[in-house]
Amino acid sequence: GTYFFSSSMDIPPIVAMLVLILATWTTNTGNAYMSGLAACKMFSIKDSKRPLVTMICGVLGVIMAIAGLADFLNTYISILGAVVPPIMGVVICDYWVICKAKTENWSPVRGINWIGIIAWVIGGGFALLETLGVVTVFSSALDGVIIAFVAYWILYSLLKNTKLAGSGDMTIEEACSVAQ
Repeated sequence: GTYFFSSSMDIPPIVAMLVLILATWTTNTGNAYMSGLAACKMFSIKDSKRPLVTMICGVLGVIMAIAGLADFLNTYISILGAVVPPIMGVVICDYWVICKAKTENWSPVRGINWIGIIAWVIGGGFALLETLGVVTVFSSALDGVIIAFVAYWILYSLLKNTKLAGSGDMTIEEACSVAQ
């Protein structure tokens, strides 16, 4: 006779699946709750409709997962990891180099500081090239910060008296009233 183990092996896969479902349940209830809160806030939906909105967000999430959208999550995270850090290069340069680390030298800018945005795009573009493997120095995030820092320093030195630097300084009170 042949001894067949499959009858004794049916229980462990069921237990493993149950443990997996229960483990992800706690994580995903938090995700669903937060997406419901965010959707209500974004679309100005009454709080009484939040359970329905949360359910809709959950269903949309399942549909997107089935459609394979989660396959692109790594790509999305890599892009974010390349283009977000260079913002810090602009901020560090503005505070430590341009304003000499003194808060009294800093003030909000009227309009848009295009020099900062251009430096961020330069740093982010370089970091994206590094993410794609075109250029490699250190890491895409660190290199993006360094490139944005240097680009901001050079551009600000050359263009600080132009409209690209914004149209003058604001007081803190003016900036707070604009933000509201």
